[in-house]
Amino acid sequence: MTKFPILLAAKTAYRDLLHVVLAMPILIGGALVIIVALGLLESFIAVRGEESSMLGKTIEFIFSVAQNFFLTPIMIAGHRFIILGEVTSAYRLDPRHPTFRAFFAWLLALLISNFLLTFLFDLAPPDYLTFVLFAVLIVLGLIALLSVVIRLVILLPAIAVEAPAATAAHAWADSAGHLWRIFLIFLVATLPVAVVAMILVFAIAYLDSASLLVLAILIGAVLQVIGLVLYVAIASRLFEAMAHRLIEKTSGP
Repeated sequence: MTKFPILLAAKTAYRDLLHVVLAMPILIGGALVIIVALGLLESFIAVRGEESSMLGKTIEFIFSVAQNFFLTPIMIAGHRFIILGEVTSAYRLDPRHPTFRAFFAWLLALLISNFLLTFLFDLAPPDYLTFVLFAVLIVLGLIALLSVVIRLVILLPAIAVEAPAATAAHAWADSAGHLWRIFLIFLVATLPVAVVAMILVFAIAYLDSASLLVLAILIGAVLQVIGLVLYVAIASRLFEAMAHRLIEKTSGP
């Protein structure tokens, strides 16, 4: 891991991004279609929904689950291409496959954990002091969740390539002592995309035309696809650099 510098890791991620797009354009196009379609549908429902914070969070959670469900085959294909050199030529959604179930189950666990933490924020008491204390606890919970996600980041590529010992315990052990380096790699690699996304968010706030809003959703979807592939690329390279227990063959009975 010490031979995987932060800037080199970020540069490698963008190189892998280009390779993935060129090798599997149909899958990348499919990811774009999925994100745009769900984004438009979510916007349609949100406009016509009740003005409720809880309702809005619930709708956002449901669409996040749906998006991750449909993107799971694409993420698995990305990991397998970067790690194994395997090119997936067509989009295949097979929820019955053990790899799909294990991969999506971890994504779902992350989404549920994040949803519950952010939902608890709405339950904060109205008085100022208690609200601040409650908010601090929620922030600490989110930091703890982020730390766990970082430590388990190599688990998903391990599941995708069907590593012999793809368990959370092995991923946790393999990533021991590397939390800050992993965090900085993701931060440096995704910072350009995040800056563009923030600019887009501010631009959307001033849009009144429906056509311009659709364009903003499309641009946002492109940025999201880029961010998704970058995540897959970084996690895959970290798996290659760090996985030891994850790739150990378990002894038979």
